[in-house]
Amino acid sequence: MSFWLRNAEEVFEDEFNIVGYDEGRPKKSLDNNNMRLVCYTDKMEKLVFWGTKGGDTSNIYLIFNSNLPVRVKCQYIDPLIEDFRIKYQHKYWCPEDASLKIIG
Repeated sequence: MSFWLRNAEEVFEDEFNIVGYDEGRPKKSLDNNNMRLVCYTDKMEKLVFWGTKGGDTSNIYLIFNSNLPVRVKCQYIDPLIEDFRIKYQHKYWCPEDASLKIIG
């Protein structure tokens, strides 16, 4: 189990319609090996898929290589860092080892 899931207060699961990307493509974080793909849902909420550069980025590329819009079912957590909720408006985080399935 990843750091993300171990440190979350609770793990949830839901379905989301992904309609676009906030940053256009997967991005590497500036200060570590974290990779992210920031997506917009049909409710204009930000769902962020996380991975590790040189490690597991399968969830990121499963979404990025899909044709939008795409419907997914995934586990997610609330953002672990308050600044990401406030400054970047992240609503949901899907860690690299969270379950993810394309459903439509």
